[in-house]
Amino acid sequence: ELLGDYLSILGLTPVTASSGLEALARIQEGVDLALIDIRMPEMDGIALLRAIRQQARTLPVLLMTGHPLPEDYAEAERLWISGLLKKPFGLSALRSAIAAILPPKAGEGDRKP
Repeated sequence: ELLGDYLSILGLTPVTASSGLEALARIQEGVDLALIDIRMPEMDGIALLRAIRQQARTLPVLLMTGHPLPEDYAEAERLWISGLLKKPFGLSALRSAIAAILPPKAGEGDRKP
């Protein structure tokens, strides 16, 4: 919920999910950016990233984790992540990471990470 609040503060329209499987369904509905955690129930972030790449190869993915494991990061790099946020992070770090991936445009509130 906090992350959704941060995204709203940044003028974005968040689409949230409570698990990797739910996130995959939401992504299939259409988003501009996937912001996913490595550790999630039902489907972890690396498995979700694999599924995203099978369906939407160009979707930008911003990965976040509290405990990055070298093997997870290596696999994420191989699957083309757009960025990595190490938790805990604040609004400023989130803003910078998203700005590096999604350049500002008119109607920014319509974008759905």
